Amino acid sequence: MLLLRWSVVRATTFTPLITDNYSKLSVISKQHSKANIMSKHFFIKFVTSPDVDPLKCLVGLGCAAQAINDGHKVEIFFAAAAVQMLHAGYLSKLEKAIDAPAGMSQSFIETIKKGADGIHCSTQSQAHFGVSQDSPEALIDGVNLNWSGPPGVIALAANADVTMMY
Repeated sequence: MLLLRWSVVRATTFTPLITDNYSKLSVISKQHSKANIMSKHFFIKFVTSPDVDPLKCLVGLGCAAQAINDGHKVEIFFAAAAVQMLHAGYLSKLEKAIDAPAGMSQSFIETIKKGADGIHCSTQSQAHFGVSQDSPEALIDGVNLNWSGPPGVIALAANADVTMMY
């Protein structure tokens, strides 16, 4: 499997570079998973607006999916403008913004939906974009969300071994 890295060509354009280094990392990752050495509890929080930094958002989704694939316990919280990444159709727009391969972000989301220990979102942030528990039609199908706010963020962060923020 090849690692997709991005390099800046112009201030607003990203170009993918294919590298073979992922093969080595993948072998290490698989060995780590098989041995179940020191499985960690990850808390990954998304707050960055995908309109401002789409690359950071996709990198975060990729890291979350990788942690799940490596056998770690992963809790993810979407807040602020990052809640838009849970809206149907939004991720394909994000991929186009950075010229990423079609379906890449959807693959990450599928891994997250199937393997995350919890997918959480800010109730107030979703409300800002017109989405609520009572009207979740805009959300990606099959996402089982835990609706919360600051108390949920603090509890998740306090119980994690590793905290990552995108």
